[in-house]
Amino acid sequence: MYYCPICGAGPFYTDYDLLWHIETEHPPPPTLSGEVVKGQVIVDGQILAIGSEVVSGTALTAIITAKNTSAISLEMGVYWQLLDPSSTGPYSGVRQHYSSPALQAGAGESPVFYGPAPITVDMEGVWFIYIELYGRVLGTQQWQLLQDIAVILCQVAVAVPPPLAGTITRKELDYDAVRVPFPVQ
Repeated sequence: MYYCPICGAGPFYTDYDLLWHIETEHPPPPTLSGEVVKGQVIVDGQILAIGSEVVSGTALTAIITAKNTSAISLEMGVYWQLLDPSSTGPYSGVRQHYSSPALQAGAGESPVFYGPAPITVDMEGVWFIYIELYGRVLGTQQWQLLQDIAVILCQVAVAVPPPLAGTITRKELDYDAVRVPFPVQ
């Protein structure tokens, strides 16, 4: 005699009956899958691709687009960390970390996750974003990691002021509407 190891049902007199019970009463959980398909940053109202070069002191907001590649609808969410150029390993140089609210996405749909607030990139060098994409079946509590990646968020360059150009044409001092020649030596 056999008993179901999952629910204790039985007795089953053959292993065939037990396997039939397990396959019909306890189907395997659905396979969840998803991927990050696009990353962008908003800089001064313009949307740029991740990895773009920006000027030091620029405020930017990250945007992550994911895709539900499962055959069923999911709730999806992202967690990310923005790392400045001083980062030497995990948890160093973290300028922003963010956990998004869960968004529902049907099979094949692409939810878009917006950063919570602009962050000022004030250090010259390469800034990274580490992204974890999570999913769960609607109505359940168990989140599953679908993808984790680290990519270049942006490359920050120091702003170079334009060269000064021009000539001095008059040497006068204007004070209270009285013009006085400015002595030149």
